[in-house]
Amino acid sequence: MRLMGVWARGLGLCVSLAGEVRAQAGTEETRQALLQEAAAASQAGDHTRAIDCARRAAAIRMTPSLRFLLAREELAVGLPLESHNHATACVDEVRASPTLPNGDLLRTRCEGLRDEAERSLARLTVRLPSPRPPSLRVVIDGIPTDLAQLEVARVRLPGAVEVVATAEGHERFRASRTLSVGEHATVDVALRRTPSTVAAPAAPLPIRPTPRPPSYAGPWALGGVAAAGLITMAVFGGLALDAQRERDARCATESACDLVGATAADARYRDL
Repeated sequence: MRLMGVWARGLGLCVSLAGEVRAQAGTEETRQALLQEAAAASQAGDHTRAIDCARRAAAIRMTPSLRFLLAREELAVGLPLESHNHATACVDEVRASPTLPNGDLLRTRCEGLRDEAERSLARLTVRLPSPRPPSLRVVIDGIPTDLAQLEVARVRLPGAVEVVATAEGHERFRASRTLSVGEHATVDVALRRTPSTVAAPAAPLPIRPTPRPPSYAGPWALGGVAAAGLITMAVFGGLALDAQRERDARCATESACDLVGATAADARYRDL
C-alpha cells in the first residue's frame, strides 16, 4: 500500500509537470502566432494591427527584436515618444547581451529608430536645489517623478509642460513652459522658505552709556578764581597802604613836608 501511495504521488507530479510544459508550449506557440500576424499586418500597411499583435506577444515574453518591431510600427503611426522608448530599451538590452545572435545589426537598427524618433521630440532637464529638502516632491504634468531621473535630459512630446515642486516648510514652486520640436529646455527648481519658518533677526541689545566719574573741575575752578581775586586784592591793598604810609611820612607836619615826595606817593596811590 505504501508503494502504491508513492507511485500515485509520483504519477501526479509527472502529470502536473506535463501540464505546465504543455501550457508553456501553448503560450510560446501563441506568441509565435502573434508575431507572424504582426509581421503580416506590417507588410500590409496595417500598423495599428501590427502594434496590437506585437504588444500581446510582448506580454508573454519581451525580446530586443520585439522591441525593434514595436519601435518601428509606433514611429509609423506617429507615436515618436513610445518609439523612442522601445528603441532605447532595445539598444540597452543588446549591449547587455553580447552573445545575442545578430546583436550588432539589431543594435544599429534600434539606434537608427531612436535617433529618428528623437527628431520629433523635445528634451527637458529639471535641476533640483542643493541641498535638497528631505521632503522634496516633484510633479511633471500631474505625474510624480523619481528625483533620481530629473538631473538628466528626458525626451518628451513638444507642447506645454508644467513642473510643480513642494517641500515641507517651503513655498510651492511652479513653472510652465511650451516646448518646441528639437528644443532642450531646463527648469531650475527654486524653493523659498515660508515666512513662518524664517527666523526673525534678533533684536539689538540696548546701548547703555558708560558711566563717567564725577568731575570736580567746576568747583575747583571757581575756588581758584576766588582765591586769585583775594590774592590780587591783598596785593593791591598792601601796595596802596604802603603808598599812603610813604606820603604820611613825607608830610608829618605842615612845616616839615616833602611836597615832591608826597605828590609822588599820592600819584602811586591813585594809580592803585
